[in-house]
Amino acid sequence: MVVFNLDMRPKAWERARRSGKCTYKSGKITSIEQYIRMRARCAAGFPRSPWTGPVLLGLELSFRFPKGMSRAERARLDRCPWFDKTPDADNGTKLIADALNGLVYHDDRQIAALVVTKLYRPTDRVRVVLARLSETETPQIAATIQGVVLLGEEGVSNDLLLSNAS
Repeated sequence: MVVFNLDMRPKAWERARRSGKCTYKSGKITSIEQYIRMRARCAAGFPRSPWTGPVLLGLELSFRFPKGMSRAERARLDRCPWFDKTPDADNGTKLIADALNGLVYHDDRQIAALVVTKLYRPTDRVRVVLARLSETETPQIAATIQGVVLLGEEGVSNDLLLSNAS
């Protein structure tokens, strides 16, 4: 299992642009993909070679509370922190999944289980969880692993997460 955080505001994937016969990605997207790849390489459990077979990808897209929000509004968001504004969850997923191609897995088509949450939090952050799914695991086990990781607090150690995945 690979778990790492990206200290950035979640960003949506952007379609490649065309100029005549050439297509290119924007410089911002390219630098964000490089940052994602660097953070993945530094994560505990990073594979020496890309995984084969099905993969679970979990993302917690955390968005900072808006400036000027009252204490009452923050208290309401603490009880119900769901973030329902742009970027779309699928576009946030696509950027990260594409950045990890050839690094953690061969291709993002290997992602067989996907869980994405968008929440209000005190700071902008993206939490990324990747796990190999074995042939003996059922979808319920994968969801349990995902729930432990995504709902775990910062104080949860990677050792605990790895023992829950076994």
